[in-house]
Amino acid sequence: SLMPKEPIKSIWQNKMPGFMKPVTRWFSRPNTVRGRVSNLMRWRFRGQWKCGEDRIGNEYYLYQPFPETPIRRFVIFRHGQTDMDNLPFLWYQWIRYQRNYPPTQTELDEYDQYLLDVAEKAAKIKERDDLERAQHPEFYAEQQKNFDQAQQDMTNKAQREVIALFASREKGLRIAAENKVEKMKQAQDIIQADRRHWTDSQYKDMVESYHDPKSVEPRDVEETVDPETQSADDIDSNAQQKHFKPGAWRPWQDDEDDEDEADKEDKDQQSQRQSEKR
Repeated sequence: SLMPKEPIKSIWQNKMPGFMKPVTRWFSRPNTVRGRVSNLMRWRFRGQWKCGEDRIGNEYYLYQPFPETPIRRFVIFRHGQTDMDNLPFLWYQWIRYQRNYPPTQTELDEYDQYLLDVAEKAAKIKERDDLERAQHPEFYAEQQKNFDQAQQDMTNKAQREVIALFASREKGLRIAAENKVEKMKQAQDIIQADRRHWTDSQYKDMVESYHDPKSVEPRDVEETVDPETQSADDIDSNAQQKHFKPGAWRPWQDDEDDEDEADKEDKDQQSQRQSEKR
């Protein structure tokens, strides 16, 4: 069976440097003849150029694997850590592309001296404050009390502002929901009114289509008369009055006429068949 390939080892892995690392650092130290020769060889075969080292021992490089790719900047930490906060300020600016050129040794020394001066001034100020606090404890206790009170007031103010913000937002959401419900009710009322108007108009059009509006109203059932006691003329007149009324058309009249004609045709066909059999 095929074994899986080993993962590619990265320069960012957390491990201690080997025993040859001090030798390579000495050979590739910048601003020396051996360091320039090492950079030329490394740039020719690996596309890397060592720009410098900091006082911690981290190495800073330029990287261009192919001529058509842009030049990148990266750092190799001394003990394999990847915490960018521990880098010196000037090298941090360079690695983040905040300055175009790597810092020189003179700039690094000046910045280190600036940090030492700031630390010395801070120590003197702290010593003076401690001495004054020892001489005037009541004054500094009152100042600390005022500071705590001001901080508490600011905290309470921030809490009130947050509560007011959430209350206003909740009020706005409630008003928006109420407006939406009101609009839905208005739309429903409009739909119902349009529906009633359409129904009334349809009924009105149907009534107006008849010349006699009473024809669509229910009527009493006519009294049945025995056809044997009536003459032929009375039967024809009653049939005409029953199935025809000038100016009044009934939707069911056509269906009844079609059924009567179909029954009459069936009776005629049956009578013809009986006469042929005879």
